[in-house]
Amino acid sequence: QELLGGCANTTLVYSGNRANLMQSDETAALHAGNFSNETGPFAGVWLSPKMGVVVIENKGREARVTNSLLPLSPVPARVTGHLLKFLKEPHYSCELKDDGKIYISNGEVLVNQKTEMDKTTVKKENRKRAPPWANWFR
Repeated sequence: QELLGGCANTTLVYSGNRANLMQSDETAALHAGNFSNETGPFAGVWLSPKMGVVVIENKGREARVTNSLLPLSPVPARVTGHLLKFLKEPHYSCELKDDGKIYISNGEVLVNQKTEMDKTTVKKENRKRAPPWANWFR
């Protein structure tokens, strides 16, 4: 703390090798796209009005749930069929129902980001195909 005392009101600057920094960013970006490659039914990016973005990594029976509102994020979880149970606090249980949504025991409902994006794309395509006067009535 004494060593940093002389740094008050100064700008912090990264002094390491920029090539390594860029490489680590690119690697992180590649790994971030791997959620769709996971094998479990819960794997992916999920959205909720209250919880925001919830990321679930799921391979087989093992899962990990990441969300900024969870006290000990990421939280390990166990998957059995279409049920996911948190192994640590807050010990939520989740069910993936036939409508493609995850229902959490705290009352939250998660929708899959990819599914929502696909719906938005279809709506935009339908508007492009409709005659210009039809968009005015929507």
